[in-house]
Amino acid sequence: MSLSKLLAQIPGALLSGPCSPPGSPHSLPEAHARFLAESNGALAYHGYFRLFGLGQAAAPSLGTWNETSYWKFAWPNAPLESFVCFGGNAWGDQYAYKRGEGETIHLLGAFDMEPEPIADSFEGFFRDEFLRCAREPYDQETLAAFERCGPLGWGEHLLQAPPLLLAGELPKRASKMPARTAMVANGDVATQLADAPEQAVLQGLRPYLDDAGRDRLKVIWSD
Repeated sequence: MSLSKLLAQIPGALLSGPCSPPGSPHSLPEAHARFLAESNGALAYHGYFRLFGLGQAAAPSLGTWNETSYWKFAWPNAPLESFVCFGGNAWGDQYAYKRGEGETIHLLGAFDMEPEPIADSFEGFFRDEFLRCAREPYDQETLAAFERCGPLGWGEHLLQAPPLLLAGELPKRASKMPARTAMVANGDVATQLADAPEQAVLQGLRPYLDDAGRDRLKVIWSD
């Protein structure tokens, strides 16, 4: 049975239509390209896990998602140009190939973008990781978030408040937010926390629009 048909059998999964040209700007393994030919993007566990499409579909475009100006710019301390992100979860963890490393799939952490190898192939990743999460996520926070927030759409992520990097413990609140905005917000907080003045004390966060009209977060410190 094909990978897309296996996923379609699981409650809470949503598959987009088959892919049509022009195809991907990035080189993808054969099994991955075959999956997109059948289903041009997919949501699992009510939108809490997703695989991007190649445009011309409801799913976010893999090409657009990997443009530096879309969200990667907010992570200047992470070597994200070395990775092609093709999916992720509601918190911002990314599934990615590293350029020049063949089919190995990495998980990039939502709050530091540190890579961790998790599979040797797309088919292995899909069967052992993605289908596993589609049936039931590993972590209790995702299960609890679904109970509080309900299903997520193609372009939605969850943003924790206060951000986990600043909270000191697991935040109790999470809100739906555009996926791009949430990825940029995590990057803004992580970058400014790493560059925080010595002995600085956090006072708060201030949202603002940058020169490109993108939603950003500024961390306010006191001396």
